[in-house]
Amino acid sequence: MRQVSCKNCGATFPSGRERCPYCNTMTRTGSQKATRLRVSEAINRLFGIRDEAYESLSRMILAACLRSLVIVAVIILLAFGCAQLVDVSYTEDYEYDLRTQENIEWAEENLDKLEEAYAAGDFKTIELLSYQNHDVVYSWKHYPEYELQRVHRQIMEARFFNSYELRQVLYFLFKPEYYVGYRRMASVDEGVYEGLRQDVLDLMRQRGYTEEQLKDIFDRCVDSNGYLYAEDLEEFVKGGDDA
Repeated sequence: MRQVSCKNCGATFPSGRERCPYCNTMTRTGSQKATRLRVSEAINRLFGIRDEAYESLSRMILAACLRSLVIVAVIILLAFGCAQLVDVSYTEDYEYDLRTQENIEWAEENLDKLEEAYAAGDFKTIELLSYQNHDVVYSWKHYPEYELQRVHRQIMEARFFNSYELRQVLYFLFKPEYYVGYRRMASVDEGVYEGLRQDVLDLMRQRGYTEEQLKDIFDRCVDSNGYLYAEDLEEFVKGGDDA
């Protein structure tokens, strides 16, 4: 076996020992082994740091994704809630404050007049009272039916028939809440509305339309724009301005 000499005390001994058996000084073999051990430990620490970093980054990404999902969910819920609160019909379901002294006094003086005018079919008086205090009249229990009857009269008495008149007819037939609001439409007497609706259908049949054709026109235009525009209805007007 090859012999080596200790660099510290000069003693000779077989190679392969990590330390001198006489003075315990580390040999070259021991130094190399210790160095490899330190390098291995350093590498292991680096891998450990890398694994911890990956784990920490993964937790951060997951937390960020969860926060984003929560924010998106809150936005969707808020948007849905706002959409439920907003009435997109022409006449919105406002809640008027009728508790002001002015409104209270006006209602005490004029509600009986409204009732009498409605019973007599005196829509001119109702219209004049509405100009005086629209808040109270709009909240009046018969207002939705009065408004539908007002639109019905406009349709039946129109001197000309054009795209604007057709637009009014289509809303009256297939989306009457456009005029009175969704919630107020629920309070309308179905018999009253159906009678008015039948009058309009009869008038439109005289002009050459069937109910199916009118519904098809309504659906096609609403599906395209989400709303009825008079200019989109021009091609469907029969007879031009001659009602």
